[in-house]
Amino acid sequence: MFECAKVLKEVFGKNHVYHITGDEFIVLIENKSRFDMEDLFKKFDAKLKAYNDENVQQNNLAVAKRNRHI
Repeated sequence: MFECAKVLKEVFGKNHVYHITGDEFIVLIENKSRFDMEDLFKKFDAKLKAYNDENVQQNNLAVAKRNRHI
């Protein structure tokens, strides 16, 4: 969970990442287009993959995510 939070903060900025409960986080960002958010999610996916590739463990870091643009 700590490592996932670290990747979230690296990509979305620590001022936009909030711990909700247990292992759940939310990212709140204003004034970003849908395309900007898609780019950030791609960057997040790439960093998550890189983390898993570099840190071979029994269980990879996995994230369920939803991009909701209002």
